[in-house]
Amino acid sequence: MMLSAFIALMCFLPYITAQNSTILYSKSRWLQLPPTPKLPLQLIGQYAKINDIGIWYTIYGSNNATSLLFLHGGFANSNYWGLQVEELKSFYRCILMDSRGQGRSFTTSTDITYDLMTSDVIALLDYLNIERVHLVGWSDGAIIGLNLAMNHPNRLISLFAFGANYGPTGVKDVSTSPVFMTYLERTKTEYEAMNPVNNYSNLYNNLTSMWAKFPNWTQQDFTRIDKKLSIWIVDGDHEEAIFRNQPDDMTSWIPQASQLILPGTSHFAFIQDPITFTMFVKRFLTEIDCPSCTDTIWVPSVASSLFNARTLAQPAGTSPILVYVGTYTGKSENDSKGIYAFAFDSKDSSLKPLGLVAVTQNPTYVLMHPSRRYILSVNEAEKGQVNAFKINSIQTAELIFINQQSSGGSYPIYLSSDALGHYIFVANYISGTVAVLPFDTNYGRIQDSTGIYQQNGSSIDPESQTSSHPHCILLDKKEEYAISADLGSDELYVYRFISTNGTLKKQYISKSRQPGDGPRHLIFNNNQKYVYVINELSSSITVFTYYPILRAIQTISTLPQNFTSINYAAELLVHPVSNKFLYASNRGHDSIVVFAIDNATGYLNIIQHVHVQGRTPRHFNILPDGAHLIVANQDSNNLVVFSINTTTGMLTVTDSSVQVSKPTSVAFLIP
Repeated sequence: MMLSAFIALMCFLPYITAQNSTILYSKSRWLQLPPTPKLPLQLIGQYAKINDIGIWYTIYGSNNATSLLFLHGGFANSNYWGLQVEELKSFYRCILMDSRGQGRSFTTSTDITYDLMTSDVIALLDYLNIERVHLVGWSDGAIIGLNLAMNHPNRLISLFAFGANYGPTGVKDVSTSPVFMTYLERTKTEYEAMNPVNNYSNLYNNLTSMWAKFPNWTQQDFTRIDKKLSIWIVDGDHEEAIFRNQPDDMTSWIPQASQLILPGTSHFAFIQDPITFTMFVKRFLTEIDCPSCTDTIWVPSVASSLFNARTLAQPAGTSPILVYVGTYTGKSENDSKGIYAFAFDSKDSSLKPLGLVAVTQNPTYVLMHPSRRYILSVNEAEKGQVNAFKINSIQTAELIFINQQSSGGSYPIYLSSDALGHYIFVANYISGTVAVLPFDTNYGRIQDSTGIYQQNGSSIDPESQTSSHPHCILLDKKEEYAISADLGSDELYVYRFISTNGTLKKQYISKSRQPGDGPRHLIFNNNQKYVYVINELSSSITVFTYYPILRAIQTISTLPQNFTSINYAAELLVHPVSNKFLYASNRGHDSIVVFAIDNATGYLNIIQHVHVQGRTPRHFNILPDGAHLIVANQDSNNLVVFSINTTTGMLTVTDSSVQVSKPTSVAFLIP
């Protein structure tokens, strides 16, 4: 982890100790740090003399059982696995070791590194005459497991990696987390009571120096992992130490990996919710050792809710891709009445109408919840509302209304969420407000807002810029900041997102490059170095560098040079697979413009304009595989499918088009 964060957090340890009771008695599991477990009785710990030091280890279970190695996190000790060992020792030969210099193990003056700790693991296995093991690792232990998978795959049967990061920038500032601070104070006390060397300052300097630089893996490093090795990448949905992009990226880089995000827990899920954590460890191990036995340890009612919450990746089935479409509604017979659904077949690019799936007023923006169990929509009206619907069938796309909450203003027109869907962000166009609404992922209910934030200002356009008009609000990829594009004031509002309570704190305001731009929507590039903002009124895209503050470096028109008629730019997206192309829509020119992205500089270059086969392309979306784009043409009442050349980024219109009244938003459910 980053050195600066740990220097800061050590200064706060006395405060955390004093505040301990507020953590331990919190109703939320992720805000608790339960007591350190005890290892089962008949503990016979001993030392193995390896790599010139004494490594403490102990073993539970039959010598004839398959070996299962537990590796703890930084500053901790093997006791933290006590609850899992108690359950698993009847099935496996459970081996626990205290990492070099931690718990009861010795160290030398040599700096601690992940490679050195990995060599200790190999040496202990050799000492015990064990060829291969299942490995369950937490934090540093999971990183050691990944190191083994990359460099010594012949020593692993499988890897259950919980709470790992692949780079120093993937670590949060843990000094802001009372739970993590309490953990550090506790492990310091435990170390001083059990370590034979008892030089905590030396250990602290060793680990923090290591975390400041390592691990430092890239996608290429993960290609060294044997594709036959079973791996789960696991984390808690309230992880306070690791940014969510870390498990997400690692899962995408390891072709055979599955991802599990445990709800209601943090970096300490194995003691916050030990029953669920251990159940999934058993599920993981049983799938490998006895695939036909999995039903005997599976708990359907619990597992179903966890897997559906964007957790375990499973191969796509035969169910169709569902396309949900938001609309402007009306009272006449042919007007829209709410949200419509279509089944998309990627083989022939066809769209099959499934009909009206939810009756609701002006659901002009629809959002697929990250769990893929719910759809959220706005009611664009003076009394703005946000609705939650349950997806009741992936065959019929049927939606069941759950509840609704005030959007915190009038005429809401945009929704977004954090990666796990615990908070919904709303932009209210007419009232000039943005709001944050908590979301109960277990029951699909929207909660009362944690905050409503008034934006102010105006600009030069006499029709569209007489007052503040936020048109979107979006979290950055690290979920540290949210940016709201205010069309009415020509400004980008940058807020700090406080994830512990779902509130926003305004940091600064960045002006548009030119008065009258009318910033509408924005998107980050894949490494978050650049922000792309589409300007509705000037029909342009402005490229900003993101750190340390927003700074405009390029503005480029979305239109051909010879087009002089009225146009309003609308939507923009980066290609979800290659990240090499940006797409934007023009209402007036009625086109999609394709830009090539120079990922080194962030600059854009136009490579194509293609007509949308309709009028007023207010919105479009790209399938996650990057092979198709579906555009919603509001004034010609149709959806049109384009194929995407994933090498060149260019679009080709297909023969697939369907009618729907006043389409304004497109969202996908990928089975």
